This record gives sequence, structure tokens and C-alpha cells, in this order.
Amino acid sequence: MVCHPAARWLLALLAFPLLAGEAAAGGWRLTRIAQTGDPGIADVVGVVRELSLPAINQAGEVAFAATMYLPAPGSDFEQRTIVFAGDETGLTAMRHPVTQVPLHSSSHPDLNDKGQVCLVEVEYQDSLPVRRVWRATDAALELIADESHFDGITDFARINDAGRVAFASRGSSRNGVYTADGSEDSVEDYGVVIEDVTSAPLPFFGSWLDINDAGNVVFDRSEVVEIEGVRMGRTELLVSGEAGVSLVATRGSQPSDQDGYLDHPANFAMDARGRVAFFTIILDLPVAGLFLFDGSEIRTLVEATPDSEDLPDGHLALNDLGELAYGAFALEDGDNTDDQTVYVAGEVVLRSGDSLDGRTVREAEFLPTALNDARQLALHVWFEGGVQAIYRAGPIPTVPSFSATGGGLLFAALGAVAIVVLRAAARRSTY
Repeated sequence: MVCHPAARWLLALLAFPLLAGEAAAGGWRLTRIAQTGDPGIADVVGVVRELSLPAINQAGEVAFAATMYLPAPGSDFEQRTIVFAGDETGLTAMRHPVTQVPLHSSSHPDLNDKGQVCLVEVEYQDSLPVRRVWRATDAALELIADESHFDGITDFARINDAGRVAFASRGSSRNGVYTADGSEDSVEDYGVVIEDVTSAPLPFFGSWLDINDAGNVVFDRSEVVEIEGVRMGRTELLVSGEAGVSLVATRGSQPSDQDGYLDHPANFAMDARGRVAFFTIILDLPVAGLFLFDGSEIRTLVEATPDSEDLPDGHLALNDLGELAYGAFALEDGDNTDDQTVYVAGEVVLRSGDSLDGRTVREAEFLPTALNDARQLALHVWFEGGVQAIYRAGPIPTVPSFSATGGGLLFAALGAVAIVVLRAAARRSTY
């Protein structure tokens, strides 16, 4: 059953008090999941040294990688990057089901609404990295792809709610973007989104990519081209659909609401309908911003000029309702500063200088897959002094004031709140 987002707000009224380990910033509750310096996470004992950017699912569960110093026989410690999934009530380390050794991740993991985690494991053999794509839960581990078939697996893989995984390979025999669900018996059974093993030099695919529940895959393609005798780099942002692969944007694309032309697109996100948001600048104009491709045209979401108060910093996320989260640096006299603001659907969530759990926020980072339909945003926060932490930010519901003279009044009040919330949801701007 699909829960209307407004209904989620109404249900959340029952749990509005702050819990232990949480902090409120404005109208937002920020819940700490993990932080560096801790003596362990879940049942893994070891000092937490570094944290990746987290992904989030519709239940508010997050997945992230933690680089930890673990006790090791015969030496002081062993450094491993371990993937965890869960929330503030409990986290689970992704382990090999036979040896129970935690998997060593190479990048930011992903997770779906079923709790399945997708990650790229890296293992060094003779000082050379060997990568494998896994789909994992706390009870099972499935190999999706390895270098026996794909000789250049990249660091990122994404998963949708059907359990289908998208990943990229940059090898001489397999160079492209692929999908799989674990049922493949041979390399011919893998889904091929795009592949090019003949161009010279070979293009690079998938510095970042994502897959939605419809099976659309968004990815980038970078290559060297020759234009009028001059060799130069070109980046294309592409998305797959029923009609094949379509161009979203590249250098020279023009938004329908701008006079200028775009530079190379970067830092992109996709929603359930296959719409793609991305960051870039407009050539020959002092304009940078966030743009949306809706399948037929590009239009501006957030625009910044030297007269603007802030400039998008490239971080962005898009949920399945088309709501946008992004980061921006404050502008002073046309120059960007180090003062950052994080927005969700136009509301301020966090700023540089905010106090959070007794520390001062320096800046926050997040993935394109870090925003869910309840407007919960999974954040990697840097504090002054170098401490890192994983937080989940979410809006604090507004509780109406009423006098409880009887049970009928309580239900009437809740009914009134439901009407207000539903009307507010209908008016809320989405992209």
C-alpha cells in the first residue's frame, strides 16, 4: 500500500518528542547515527576513523561505510572499511556469511526499501585491487558481478526496490553500464544499458550512476573528442528508458528558460519518473545553478548570479516526489565563502556555524540518493576540529494546541490536522 506523504506527517505527530541522541535545528530534527572517534559500531569493535556519505530508504534507514582500526593478532591494528545499515535503534555490519568477516567496501553503499544493501567490495591481491559487486542483507550475501566477466568494475553501484543493481565497468572487454539481479548464469544474461569497446580511446562510463524502480538508469559518459583539429574532453549526461538511451545534457545544451548554453553537467540525481536534476554553469554568463531534465526539455530549478545570496555547491538529491535537496555557499560581493546552507524543498535544514550535539558545524555533504519522500535527508557532517558524523535530518511535525475535553475532541482535532496537512501537501511545490 502506498502511503500518501501527507499521511506520513500525520502519523509522525505521535512521535514528536525528541529522543536521546537527537538535536533540533530550527524546524528539523537531526538524529546522529554514527561518528568518528567512537570505539566501535554495532558489534564491530574498533576505532572509527572515517565515514562515507550515507544513502537512505523510505523507512529512514541508512547505509554507509566506516573506515575503522580493528584489533589484529600480531600487529597493533588492521584498517578496514566496513559497510553498515540500519538506523539509530540498531546497525548491522555486512559480513561474509561463511567466515563472518566484514566486507571491505571501496565506496558509498546503497540500500533499498527491502533493506537490501548494494556495495562494491575491494580486495587487494598482489597489491592490485580486485572489485566485486555484492547485494547483501544481515542474513544473505549474493554476488552480482566480479572481474571474471567485468575487468574494470568502478567504485559505485546502485540498487532499486526490485533488487536490480546498476554498475559500470571500464575494461577493454566490458566497457559500459550494466544491470543484474543475481539470477544471471553467464555474462550474456546481464542487462546492457550501454557499451563501447571499439572507440579509441575508450570512453569512461559511470563516475556516478543511479537506477530507479522503473529500471531507468542515469549515468555519465566522458570521452576525448576532436573538434576542428583540437582534442578536448566532453561529458554527456545520459538516461535509459523504454526508447533506449537519451541525452539529458552536455556542453552546449540550452535550457528552455535561459538564453545561454550549459557547460558540462555534474552531480546528478533521478526521481521515480526518470526526471534528472543536475548541477552546472551557463557559459558566457555569470550564472550557475541546478537544472531539471523532464524527458523533453531542460529548465532551471535554482539559479545563482553574483547578486544572489548563495551559490549551489554541487550537492543535490531528488526524492521520488520531485522534491530537491541541495547545498549552497553564501556569496559576499559575488565571491563564495565557506558558509554553507543545506536546503530541503526550500527550507533551511542546517547551516555552517550551527551547534549540533555540542559541536560547531563546518559543512555537510550528501549523496544524490540521500533524500526520501518523507523529506528525511541522510547527511555526512563535518565539525570544526575534524570530527565526522552521520545524521538523518527530518522535519519536526507541528502539533496543534487543543483542550482535551473528550475523546471526540481529540479525533476532531486530528481530523482537522489531516485536512490542513493534505491541503499543504497539495500546495507544496515539487519539481
